[in-house]
Amino acid sequence: MGRASPWSIAFDMPDAPHGRATLRVAIAGGTTSGIAVTVNDQPVGTIPIAGDSTVGRNGIQGLWYEREVPFDASLLKAGTNVLKLTVPAGSLTSGVVYDYLRLELDETGTAPAVAGL
Repeated sequence: MGRASPWSIAFDMPDAPHGRATLRVAIAGGTTSGIAVTVNDQPVGTIPIAGDSTVGRNGIQGLWYEREVPFDASLLKAGTNVLKLTVPAGSLTSGVVYDYLRLELDETGTAPAVAGL
């Protein structure tokens, strides 16, 4: 059985935000129960994975879908922030294929601004 696999993404912000943040994750395939998401070591949610056979290469096409993880933007701070995605321990073919990640920030209730990752 394999160990949990964390993937940390560090990024800087010029100021401490407020309002609502939303992490959008597009999955191109996966075989795990879900991905735990933390922001600066604080848990913010779990991304459920639909499950297909692409990681073990038993299929020719994965299931593509997008998931959202909303959280309070006050978990972000001025300076360096760390977003961590953790695939839980599982079999050797347990994993996920990401298409993209997008972090959005809505401080005013208008259209979200994008924080670069």
